[in-house]
Amino acid sequence: MRWSKEALNSKEFKTGLKKASEFDLTMAKVCLGIELKRGEKVKSKIAAVEKEIERRKKSE
Repeated sequence: MRWSKEALNSKEFKTGLKKASEFDLTMAKVCLGIELKRGEKVKSKIAAVEKEIERRKKSE
């Protein structure tokens, strides 16, 4: 889940988001939520992960 630490617009974040398993996406969302509570600015990353989770649910 190292990709979740990269910048939102970076190639590493985008490819990691696409290649991650559903479990990894959920764990990334949890980790980003913890960072959000610490005061980090990660709302857009959380939204991107949630969007990917929803996209996969629709495609099943």
